[in-house]
Amino acid sequence: MKDCVAVYTIADSKLLADAIRKGGSGFLKEGRPWRKVQQWLLNAPCSNLPLLIGDAAAVDGVEWVAIVEQVEIDDAGRTICRFKGLQKLHRRLPLSSLRKASDGESLSSSYLRPYVPCLIDGNTADAVWKTLANSHQEFSFSTVGGADRHYVQYHNSDMQGDLPRSVNSEFSIFTRKNIKNLIGGRIWLISGQGSKKKLFFLEYSFIADSIKYGNPKTIIGAGGIVFDPPLLLSGLPWFEEFKKRQQNFSLGLREIDQVAAVELVKLYKTCSGQSRSFDKKFVDTLTVEDYSRAIRDLEKNFTQSQIEMLVGHANSSGRSISMQRLSRLVGYRGELATNLQYGKLARMFAKYFGIEGLNNQIQILASGDDKSDSGSNFQWILRSPFVDALRKEWPDLILEGGIPLSNDDAVDRDDSEIRPTQRAALVKARLGQGEYRRRLMDIWQGRCALTGCDIPEALVASHAKPWRLCNNEERLDPYNGLLLAAHVDALFDQGLISFDDSGVLLLSEQISLQQLCLLGIGGNSRLRFLEQKHRRYLSDHRNLVFKKKFIA
Repeated sequence: MKDCVAVYTIADSKLLADAIRKGGSGFLKEGRPWRKVQQWLLNAPCSNLPLLIGDAAAVDGVEWVAIVEQVEIDDAGRTICRFKGLQKLHRRLPLSSLRKASDGESLSSSYLRPYVPCLIDGNTADAVWKTLANSHQEFSFSTVGGADRHYVQYHNSDMQGDLPRSVNSEFSIFTRKNIKNLIGGRIWLISGQGSKKKLFFLEYSFIADSIKYGNPKTIIGAGGIVFDPPLLLSGLPWFEEFKKRQQNFSLGLREIDQVAAVELVKLYKTCSGQSRSFDKKFVDTLTVEDYSRAIRDLEKNFTQSQIEMLVGHANSSGRSISMQRLSRLVGYRGELATNLQYGKLARMFAKYFGIEGLNNQIQILASGDDKSDSGSNFQWILRSPFVDALRKEWPDLILEGGIPLSNDDAVDRDDSEIRPTQRAALVKARLGQGEYRRRLMDIWQGRCALTGCDIPEALVASHAKPWRLCNNEERLDPYNGLLLAAHVDALFDQGLISFDDSGVLLLSEQISLQQLCLLGIGGNSRLRFLEQKHRRYLSDHRNLVFKKKFIA
């Protein structure tokens, strides 16, 4: 078959599930105009234009195909693409098999744009058209997972106790429901643990062979697999959508939609025939030095957004954060981009350590938190050795105990405009630490600006203009600071001394010259030197802090 044109995009599981329920028809909404697609649709040879769809949660290839039925572009330039005949490919097509129509270059495996006109070669086109030729048939799972029908059973571990585990390779579940045609269907057992915010795990799966009638009924089967350890499902984008469709598993044993079944089969295939417990246990054995070495070796590949994610996560309260919250910190409009980028970052570490089989790559950096955030969103908590490694490698960015700024010390009020790295720098500056302190040490050659003291432990990076009255730029400006010995800083911070534009010491009426001399400071002292950039901040200090007159 000759090369043909197509359009590639990504979609989430909910959209695909809705389309399947409607017989393979649905629509996509995009924020950009697909005018090239409109032009192709006007040409007779392209009247059946293939739509190639990737998984929005992974973006690692084409998994679904459909036919573009109509493309509408509104006045704001947004596109509504209606499609039909949605089908799942028998085998995922790598992104490298697609070529951009604009320049003929192959898409890279990390290509993240949600829409691109592309060309597909003969072999790829043949696979696409063979799949679309079956679009009139109902989608079947007979080739994947070993069953045509898939059912989910939920087990509340906190209320129901231990799971009904397999005995002598025989599996079982219990139900009071009457479900037709259950024999031959694949059962997926999902457990929930925790009270307020549950964590959900995939425990085991098997084919139903027989039913033992009673109250409740027992569904028995063999040839299944126990996931050891159980696979964490919470936090996976497709699962969170699936859980909503299942009404948080309140409906008991129930047949599930095809989109969720595909995702579960992926996990089954990953783990079938071998235990993946080694990988999980291996992650648990990683040390601070292991993570430190990985950070040093991989850091050159991190994007700035990925660095912001790590810093924001490590400095969050309890080192725990939801993808929704992290999206806001990093500046993304939604959590999809955050999931993609964080997943890509985690894959770097998994590849570095040679770890495979994790059902969510983020598990190499964090584990599921059993507490939700204020919006009842699932949270990830960073592994302690990883946090310690980040603090070791990025001491200026990772704060001790995730120290937050209080309201009185707040950064500029619009939280969404303050990136995590800048927030960390502000906190360090407020504490007289980090890059701010280093720059003052450089300006003053590591010596007190007044006394010349060169004991680093006795020197304080002070601010002249009060922190609460500064904007963020002023807070990080080293010329808004003086490097002072601790006792000099105490006087300066309380407004008992100040300096004029020539650097001459000014003494408040609240302290006597004799008291000053007892501290080893002469009445005619002056700053060792002064630059023009210091003067406006010293003026602010004299006007806002310096106590010129005695107050009884």
